[in-house]
Amino acid sequence: MPRKRLGEILIEQKVIDEDKLNKALKYQEQNRCLIGEALIKLGYATEEQVAIALSKQLGIPYASIQNQILKPEKGQNLEKIIPEKFARDNKIIPLFVENQIIAVAMSDPTDLMLLDNIRTMTGMEVQTFISTKAQILKVIDSFYQLETSLIDQAVESKVSKSDDISDSDVLTSDGKLDLDSVIMSQSSSAQAIKLVNAILKQAIAERTSDIHLEKYDEKISLRFRIDGVLHERTSPPKELFDNLIARVKILSKLNIAERRLPQDGAFSIRYQNRTIEVRVAVCPTVFGEKLVMRLLDKGGVELNLD
Repeated sequence: MPRKRLGEILIEQKVIDEDKLNKALKYQEQNRCLIGEALIKLGYATEEQVAIALSKQLGIPYASIQNQILKPEKGQNLEKIIPEKFARDNKIIPLFVENQIIAVAMSDPTDLMLLDNIRTMTGMEVQTFISTKAQILKVIDSFYQLETSLIDQAVESKVSKSDDISDSDVLTSDGKLDLDSVIMSQSSSAQAIKLVNAILKQAIAERTSDIHLEKYDEKISLRFRIDGVLHERTSPPKELFDNLIARVKILSKLNIAERRLPQDGAFSIRYQNRTIEVRVAVCPTVFGEKLVMRLLDKGGVELNLD
C-alpha cells in the first residue's frame, strides 16, 4: 500500500483544506523547501501539527515534552556521546542508549546524511523519534545546562529592596552592553536588566535572527525567529513588560516617554569576545508597545559560543 502524502494526512486531520495545500505546493516549488516547512511558513499549520502528521506518515514515534518521551535518560553520558554543539547545530537530542542503539529525537528523520553522521560519531545504530525544533531546542537548553536557562532563572528571581544598579555596571568603556558581566543586585530594575541580558544570551545561543516581544490582553509573548520560523519562549512577567521595553529603549538611546509613535534605534553587545549589533524597532499597538530586535553578528555568520 503506497504511503500517504503529508498533505493528505493533514487534510484528513482537518488541519488544512485542498486550497491551502495547493497554495503550499506552489510556495514549495517557488522556494524549494519541504511541504511541511511551506505550510508552517504560510501559517497554515503549526510545527506540532506537521510533526504529528509526519509521525503518522513515516511510522516514527512522536516525542514531546508533554508525552514525556522527549526526556533524555540520566546517567548514560549522553552529553558526551552527542556533544552539545552538534545537537544544537542539527536540532537533535539524544534520548537513551540500549543494546548499542542510540535513540535520537529530530525534526527531520528523513535526513539520511545526518543519520549517517550520528552513526559515525557514536558507533551505534540510530532509532529515530520525531519532534519539533522548538521543543528540541528547549530540551537541549535544560539538558546541556546552557546559559539559555537564564530566562527562567531571571523570571523566577525575587525582587528585593537592595541597592539599585546603574549602566556603568553593565556597559563597557565604549558603550557596548557587556553580557559577560555578573549582576548581583535583586532590585526591580536589576531584574529587568537581568531578563533582557538573559533573552539576548539565549537568542545568540539559538542563532536567532529576530526577537519579538509583544503585549496582548492576557499575556506577554516572547518569540525568537530561527531559520525563518517564530518560536515561543518563556513569557516574561506582565508587570515587568514596561521595564523591559524601557530598558531596551535606554540601550538604544530612544525616548522612553514616547509611546504613541514608532521609534528605531540600535546598540552593540559584547559577549565572549564577540561584538553583535542589535537593530531595534518599537511601535505602538492596541495593548501597549511591540518590540523587535534584529541580531547582526559582526564576527561572521557562524556564532561559536564554545
